[in-house]
Amino acid sequence: MWWKKWTKGRHKLSNGIAAKGITGNNFRPQHLKRDLKFNKEMLQHILGSSLDVNFRDVTLAHHGPNAIILYLDNMADAHEINENLLKSIMLQAPPIPEKDAFDVMWHTALTIGEVYVARDFDQLVEGVIFGDTAILIDGFDTAIICGTKGFKGRSIGEPNAEEVVRGPKEAFTEMLLNNVTQLRRRIRTPYLRFEALSVGRLTSTDIALVYIEGVADPEVVDEVRRRIKGIDTDSILESGYIEEYIEDHPYSPFPQIEHTERPDKVARRFGGGQGGHYHRWYSLCAAGANAIYAIFPSLRGLL
Repeated sequence: MWWKKWTKGRHKLSNGIAAKGITGNNFRPQHLKRDLKFNKEMLQHILGSSLDVNFRDVTLAHHGPNAIILYLDNMADAHEINENLLKSIMLQAPPIPEKDAFDVMWHTALTIGEVYVARDFDQLVEGVIFGDTAILIDGFDTAIICGTKGFKGRSIGEPNAEEVVRGPKEAFTEMLLNNVTQLRRRIRTPYLRFEALSVGRLTSTDIALVYIEGVADPEVVDEVRRRIKGIDTDSILESGYIEEYIEDHPYSPFPQIEHTERPDKVARRFGGGQGGHYHRWYSLCAAGANAIYAIFPSLRGLL
């Protein structure tokens, strides 16, 4: 049957992507090299000639060693790169000797709050794809990744599907950190937990598992975490995908997972010990452990 051949081919493709890493190339070295030219050519091979890929060749301050700045247009914040990265390492930094260039950059030169290290190509490319900026210095086999995420998203507005006369007029957006902030503002307890998970071989979708420690049942939280981590698929594009993978009874006429775009509704559910999950590119929250009385909370739900 044609569908069996298609499924078999899709399975081979997915396994190949998972085994080969981001580059899809078995012969590429895993770790960065001390040769800056080699690293640049390898990254150009991985990322291709995409119009949004930017390689900036620079010389560190006061005739220091050569370096490369790598970022994606519109995914990284151009103002952050220009003011807190390029200006600081090219003009404002102290003299940078070649043998101590990495330490000086890490401890002194950079004026960006979030920095971390990448030692292999997969880790470096993953950071760049998510909007960060990579700095590679000649003579070092480790890259510095700077947190410069700046892609634009929809601003916080009124909910479209759950309009109310009384109550807050704010809704979730497609930006994960915006949604995290909205919940932090409403649930001001140090026991509110946001666990970062990633699902999908191709999409690497960021998911936040959210619950209140000490209120949510630990066994239920562990089970939800286990089911999400067990999802084996190429892409997760919205919360409905996750629901199909983690619900108990897919043929039940009653919803087992509640969807909402209202942060205040999620906060109210959390008070009853429920948990929820969000992902980066979708503006709804899915709250677990549904009860029959929560399906029709008002007369509108029956119409």
